[in-house]
Amino acid sequence: MTVKPEIITVDLGVRRDREYLGDGAFVDHDDIQLWVSADHAGRTHDVALGPNELRNLVQYARKLGIEV
Repeated sequence: MTVKPEIITVDLGVRRDREYLGDGAFVDHDDIQLWVSADHAGRTHDVALGPNELRNLVQYARKLGIEV
């Protein structure tokens, strides 16, 4: 199954509790979703993970044999 990415422009609002994950990745939250970010070529790239996306990411990791 091929999933086409959807581009959404959002007001970032207040994000807090930024923590370094490692390998140039950071995570913070806005009380609604987690935001994973990485800096590359002078720009910050963000991915928002709501409950469904986070669940899917954990399931994917488990499918690969990664214990979460």
